Amino acid sequence: MWGGLFKARLNAARKALSEGRLEEAWRIAGAADLQADSQGQQLRTQIGQQFFVRAEQRFQQQDSAGALIDLILAEQAGVAVQRIHDLRTIIQGAAEHLKAQRADQQQVLRAAEARLANGSLYTAREILHQVPQADGKVQDLHAEMEQRELRAAALLKEVAEHAGEQRWGLAINRLAEARRLHAKSPAVVQWESRLQEVILQRVQEALVEGRLPRAIEEFNWVVNWGGHSGQREVALWLSAVHEAGAAVRSHDYESARRKLLAVRHALPQAKWLDPICEQLAQVEELITQLHGGPLGIANGELNIRKEADQQNKLVVTGRSLDDTVAMVQRGGEALPSRLLMMVDGAGSYLLVRGLRATIGRAAGRTVADIPLLADLAEVAAEIIRAEEDYFLVAREPVNVSGQPVTRKLLQNGDKIILGKRAKLTFILPSRKSTTAVLEASESTRLPRDVRRVVLMDRLVTLGPTSTSQLLIPSMREEMVLMERGGRMFLRSPRVMSDGGQEVVVGRSLACGDVNVVVQSWPAEVA
Repeated sequence: MWGGLFKARLNAARKALSEGRLEEAWRIAGAADLQADSQGQQLRTQIGQQFFVRAEQRFQQQDSAGALIDLILAEQAGVAVQRIHDLRTIIQGAAEHLKAQRADQQQVLRAAEARLANGSLYTAREILHQVPQADGKVQDLHAEMEQRELRAAALLKEVAEHAGEQRWGLAINRLAEARRLHAKSPAVVQWESRLQEVILQRVQEALVEGRLPRAIEEFNWVVNWGGHSGQREVALWLSAVHEAGAAVRSHDYESARRKLLAVRHALPQAKWLDPICEQLAQVEELITQLHGGPLGIANGELNIRKEADQQNKLVVTGRSLDDTVAMVQRGGEALPSRLLMMVDGAGSYLLVRGLRATIGRAAGRTVADIPLLADLAEVAAEIIRAEEDYFLVAREPVNVSGQPVTRKLLQNGDKIILGKRAKLTFILPSRKSTTAVLEASESTRLPRDVRRVVLMDRLVTLGPTSTSQLLIPSMREEMVLMERGGRMFLRSPRVMSDGGQEVVVGRSLACGDVNVVVQSWPAEVA
């Protein structure tokens, strides 16, 4: 009927069907001449049956989408409608079930990831047992947990080393990293309990000694840990002292005294509270007497207008307690706050006197106490001495021993990194003296070739041993540079009755086998 072209198409479709190329066979069989012929119709039915068989196979292979497409083609080819309906229902139901199963699996994975992020490795591992372990994401999570466990174990070794050398701040920092990685590790929990007990004991000792900045700083290390029976008690003591200070600033001296008396009752060893409570009682009594005297009675308003000029002007300024203390301590000093000491064969040293020392760019308009030849702010940080402790305070985060901080209680050996060419090491060479040292790294430069900055507290030791603040290998014995009555003297610590040689600024002085010259540090060092 259709001639040679019909036979060619029919043979091509049959060949494609026999070779399993169903889509090609279906396309060829869709020609008009094959659809109108009984042989073509029979071939289309055979192709449709093969689509139905392949749909069943794809369903077994969990290819639901491909199976549904094959069923559409089988239906177009005339395969029994009921067979197609039944299989389609089964496939769609299985697809919905698989979809729900995958959604549940994703929810389980998200829950495991959340526990992992919180450091709850044990819980995360238990959660992952609910899903197929062959899943790639599950295997990745297991690998990450193993890495966290190894890293946490390494950090705990550092915790043990720092704790053994009583570098509590560094131990706390490393433990915090380990807690972030593996919070429920028995070793982490054990170290947390141990360090918390040590720190709370140190805080209590600092409170007893009246070293409040240290007490507050170290309590903040463990304030969020919880779980220790003594933590709440220590927090109450610190809060009471803080509230007493606020009451003093508000001139409510009686309230301040009551709060401190409560602390005194809880800490009978804190003898420093006795004179303060007595002083607060005296202040309250004096204020009461003043209010009852002539000045208190003369409380009417007085309005007098007076022209102010340069010869008749009263200026009243308000100062904080810190400003007042600083003013009194610095008033009448004969010695400069910064001195340059040059030692034959040992180099130059910068001596910084006072409770505060700023660190900043040498070329700045605001001259820092410790100027660095580096790309820094004019004042990048400040080191404050509070009794026996040193604190670093900065407006922007500063890297101290690997941790970004804006306030830090410094410990012996802390590495302070202010910039690429601004790296200092904080050193307390001797436990007998609170004089500290800042050692400049090889890449850090200060004016006048200074390599070591001495934060001077009354005296500085010069000598050949590591406990000397000024390390001078060529000296045979240690000498002491000390302040007395606004003057400086150099003497041997072995001869206590000897007042020593007076150090005159700008004049060379023999110190054993070396010569020492002390000069005023220039105001402009850039």
